[in-house]
Amino acid sequence: MKNKLLLILILGMSIFSACHDDDKPEAPPTIDDIVATYSSDKLQATANGKNLPSNAAVNIIKETDETSTIKLLNIVPGVPEFAIPNATFEAVSKSAYYSKLEGSVTDSIAGYDVQLTGSVEAGILSATITITDMGGESIDATSFYNKTYKGEMTIKVSNLTEPVVMTQRIYTSRPSTKEKSRIQLEINNFSFSGMSLGTIKLDTLPVLQRGRYYSFKSIDQEIEVQGIGKVQADVNGVIVGNNIQLSLIVKAGPLTVNVSFDGESVTESTDMKATITINSNVLLDPIAVSGSNYTFKVWDSTPTEQLVLLPEIEIPAGATLDSVIIYNAADKSTTPIDNKTAIDFSKFTPECYVAYYITAEDVRKNSIKKLFVVKIEDKDLVYTMENWNSIGKYFEPAGLTSSNTAASLFSIMGIPVEPYPVSKAEDGAAKVITRKTVSETSPSGMVPAMTAGTLFNGEFKLNILDQLKSTKFGVPYRKKPVSLKVSYKYTPGALYYKTEKVSNGNSTINTAVEMPNAKDTCSINAYLYEVSSYDETLDGSNINTSPSVIMKASLIDGNSTSSYTERTINFTETGNGTFDPSKKYKLAIVCTPSKDGDQFMGAESTLWIKHMEIISE
Repeated sequence: MKNKLLLILILGMSIFSACHDDDKPEAPPTIDDIVATYSSDKLQATANGKNLPSNAAVNIIKETDETSTIKLLNIVPGVPEFAIPNATFEAVSKSAYYSKLEGSVTDSIAGYDVQLTGSVEAGILSATITITDMGGESIDATSFYNKTYKGEMTIKVSNLTEPVVMTQRIYTSRPSTKEKSRIQLEINNFSFSGMSLGTIKLDTLPVLQRGRYYSFKSIDQEIEVQGIGKVQADVNGVIVGNNIQLSLIVKAGPLTVNVSFDGESVTESTDMKATITINSNVLLDPIAVSGSNYTFKVWDSTPTEQLVLLPEIEIPAGATLDSVIIYNAADKSTTPIDNKTAIDFSKFTPECYVAYYITAEDVRKNSIKKLFVVKIEDKDLVYTMENWNSIGKYFEPAGLTSSNTAASLFSIMGIPVEPYPVSKAEDGAAKVITRKTVSETSPSGMVPAMTAGTLFNGEFKLNILDQLKSTKFGVPYRKKPVSLKVSYKYTPGALYYKTEKVSNGNSTINTAVEMPNAKDTCSINAYLYEVSSYDETLDGSNINTSPSVIMKASLIDGNSTSSYTERTINFTETGNGTFDPSKKYKLAIVCTPSKDGDQFMGAESTLWIKHMEIISE
């Protein structure tokens, strides 16, 4: 009996307990219960009646207990992340509770009206999304051309866990179709995480105006990506005042690159001018600049330890000195150095230089500045004619220069190039000739009728408009010259001519007019002239008239000789000053078979030079 009572008691307690559990009310969900990212089988949604792409997701972020921000990921065209703020949350009950979500936003930046209605039940988000393109009015977009926008770019790659953030620029320009209602955007040197995609061009984007917003977008635009080829890209952006915001999705096969950019219009300088200085008294002149080449001169006798120098470079504000490299053109070797490191220029050959790599503030522009050292011989000048250098199709004696460069252009005027004004004679001497240079078929006013060859020390830089200025006479010299020793032979031509201009229809040509009573003589002269810089030079137009010439040695008797003659010609002062060892000078030796060749007069004469030497104190 007692056992029966105990069983009844236990059953009764179970029944009462069960009744108590059934009567307990269901707790409604809170917004915290639905905060999550929904994708794949946890997301059942459509956008404008179509299924979402496989990589779509919806992220619900709590704002308050009753509101949230809904982020649509890879759902809105051209916008990887689209936010609907202030979406309402409500716990709704049918037979059981579920979470109801509603939200809408008009985003003038992205250019879309977006509405979402959905619910979360059993961990699954079901939603209906409506996306409406706000459109706009087509405009003349030319005012947006040729702009530079600089700002922060964030790059998210499907196979990278962390985004890449960098400073980048976007450039605008006229589209390839030249349609004024469209624009082209360009991202130069698009690279990240060791991956270089080259230059990204987004062409022919239509620009639409919505009030103060100027939007541009394109879906599945074909672009070229370095190393990959042609891929599809979605572009969406807007310009507001001086600001641009851009969203770019590059779909490169299995790789998806999401790019966002927010930047301001800037004006960046293309200035890459540089000033290079060396604070040392071993420099003979301040550093000379010619284009991107910088050159300084030192005596070749300068002690090695004094040639360890520290060049200082100054570049414009905003520009960047990327690197400094010592380059040897002979073996193409390169040695990177620090800009604050002294350089041993005693080891430099003529093929060596220091290269400074500079990028302007406008990073599309860059430049290389090259610093050269020229070592000038610090000894008496001796020219033996034993060694000859090949220069193109002609030769010149070592250490000397000729007018052969000008003669190499004779063929353009219908005049034979050979024989060259200066050539190597059979006995090894330098053979200098005067030629009649009149074309029988194509007479010209550009070439004088009589052209006297010139052998000299210095440089030849062709000046077509003024031939006499082509000969740059002299080399740096710091001793007081005493005499010029020369071994020469001379044969004057039989007939003497002068150049005269005559009318030839609508043009003027040069012709050779014989002067029966005139006789040709050779000219061998040496000049010492003062300069303020070793870059200064006298030429064929002023060497005989310049007041800078303070001493001169001249062959008085330039008549015919049957064999080689040795002469010692003393230097005498010209009356333009006296030698001062603290000043800078150049010494020039000039030889020609026609004394009046600078006036384009002479005979077809020949001068042989066997040996020349300057004797100094």
